[in-house]
Amino acid sequence: MQNQLGFVLKVFLLSSGLSVLIKYVMPNLSIPATATNAVIIVFLPTLIMASVLLWRWRRAIAQGCSQRKAQSQRQQN
Repeated sequence: MQNQLGFVLKVFLLSSGLSVLIKYVMPNLSIPATATNAVIIVFLPTLIMASVLLWRWRRAIAQGCSQRKAQSQRQQN
């Protein structure tokens, strides 16, 4: 139960920090309203998630291959 409470607290604190950052810091940045910046802002989260999921998938495939090799070696012995 405490582990779940800690996770919820971390998510709450990160969310609060991000909202404060957006509300008070972002208006001070001068980002021009161009089509290029709009495309970057729209597609960047998707690209980040795709790269993270691809990395995790490749890691899972690699671990699965190594586990299968270990199992086949155990069966041969």
